[in-house]
Amino acid sequence: MYKSVEKVYRSAFEAGFMDETNMNRLIEDTNNTYPHTSDEVRKNIASFDAGLISMQLMLIAKDRGYNTVPMGGFNKEQFVQKFNISDRYFPIVLIPIGKVAVPAFNSARLPLEDVLIDYI
Repeated sequence: MYKSVEKVYRSAFEAGFMDETNMNRLIEDTNNTYPHTSDEVRKNIASFDAGLISMQLMLIAKDRGYNTVPMGGFNKEQFVQKFNISDRYFPIVLIPIGKVAVPAFNSARLPLEDVLIDYI
């Protein structure tokens, strides 16, 4: 992602979303940081970003009347081989999108107080 930093921030600048000073600072910061990080750190960042993008994709699909399900439990090596995926990419999650044949069953979630830590 950092290799496209100039294109991304320049388009944001040209659209009026940021001033030129911030554009230049973000480009410089990115170019001074990401090329020097380890592959593991960059993979962690990409995985985090993929999670955010996946959720957005799923919410957009739902808004348009489609259903989705995230699938992380698949053999990633077999997936790469089967679909001849370039070394440039690594699979994180599969997201089938479509119309349901039968309604899904309800599920329960833990209460918010069981998963939220209040430090205040």
